[in-house]
Amino acid sequence: MLRSGLEVGLELGSAQLALIAASHDGTPMHVEIARSIPPWSRAWTISALANTPGLPLDEEAARSVLSAGGGPDRLHHNCSGKHAGMVATWRRGRLAGRSATSTPTIRYS
Repeated sequence: MLRSGLEVGLELGSAQLALIAASHDGTPMHVEIARSIPPWSRAWTISALANTPGLPLDEEAARSVLSAGGGPDRLHHNCSGKHAGMVATWRRGRLAGRSATSTPTIRYS
């Protein structure tokens, strides 16, 4: 994703880049970082992550989600950071006139 120019123009911080590069436990901190990666809009919602909904891997975070009446969702899935990075990379490429299939991240993922 970095070779595709993900970081150019998106002003990603080290926490965001770390979450894009690794899996996470779905804690509230991880979810907020994943939520902050792509430039979301009305047309680009969390469903754009296209990952399987999941509960946090962290047991306390999972209990918290369930006790609040929540359930599995895309942001709590341990790969949401990587998927958010792919969405941001593709959206950046699309905004520059490239299609999804011409963006290396999507083509090889």
